[in-house]
Amino acid sequence: AVDAIKAVLAGERPHHFTLPLVELRSMALAGYIHARYVPKQEELAISHVKVNEKHMNRGLGKLLLAAAEEHSHRIGWRCNN
Repeated sequence: AVDAIKAVLAGERPHHFTLPLVELRSMALAGYIHARYVPKQEELAISHVKVNEKHMNRGLGKLLLAAAEEHSHRIGWRCNN
C-alpha cells in the first residue's frame, strides 16, 4: 500500500486520487477516500473510504463520496452514473 501511495504522489498513476478529510480544530485526519478512473468504462472506482471511528455516524462517508464525484468532474473525467 505504501508503494502505491508513493506512486500516486509521484504522479505515476494519473488516474488515481486521494482526498483527505481534515478536522479543522485539530488538523487531524478524520478520514479519506481513494478513487481511480477507468477510462474505457467511464467509471470512477472507489478503492477505499475510511472515516476515523471518532467521527463516524455524522455523514462523513457520504460527504467523501460526493467530494470524489465532484473532484472527478472538475478534473474532466467523464463518468457514467
